[in-house]
Amino acid sequence: YERGHWTSGEFIGRPQALATEPPRGEDRIRQDVTLHPIGSGILPAIYPVSECHLTGGREVYRQPLSSALFYPDRQKPRRPVSYTIYSPQHSVPGIDELQLPSRSDRFRQMFFDRFTQLPTHGLEKLKLESIRVAGVKRNQPRPSDREIAERLVRWLRDSGEYHYSLDAAISNGRVDPIEDFLFVRKSGHCEYFASALALTLRAAGVPSRMISGFKG
Repeated sequence: YERGHWTSGEFIGRPQALATEPPRGEDRIRQDVTLHPIGSGILPAIYPVSECHLTGGREVYRQPLSSALFYPDRQKPRRPVSYTIYSPQHSVPGIDELQLPSRSDRFRQMFFDRFTQLPTHGLEKLKLESIRVAGVKRNQPRPSDREIAERLVRWLRDSGEYHYSLDAAISNGRVDPIEDFLFVRKSGHCEYFASALALTLRAAGVPSRMISGFKG
């Protein structure tokens, strides 16, 4: 996150090639997708995903840190792309689960560093208010990550301070858009609420990420 914009950043870890066909004799939920160019190499899908068949037989890769699916060689398709996603009918342990305890210390540190990233400069007011609402205090036991998350959610959702609005006009262009949302106009659409929660969680030391996509 930087200056009011989220970017996917660099992929971390070695990409994993997905199987292209479902195992024989096993029932799978099938999604057929035709994606028009959106300026990205990411392939949207409804999770969990176990296999993916891309037209032309090319492989699809999964980024191990975020589980994002992406086009071969991380290219940006210039024409419509058709692909088929296969998902298990029932929950299968190990499919699209991050399972951090089984990862190496280096991977766990990369995960934490990536999903607690904040701008080097700015968001000072957001950081202070996040810690206050989360109840993180010096010389006192730290609340659990779940409790911190619940406190921040209640602040944004239930306090009565914030209201949903499709008006995305920024009232003060000299401050970060999320700080403007939190402390000045206090109204905005879904991405303002989602970004505010992700950033306040990060400020309180809880790894989080902002996800946007398509409704299936």
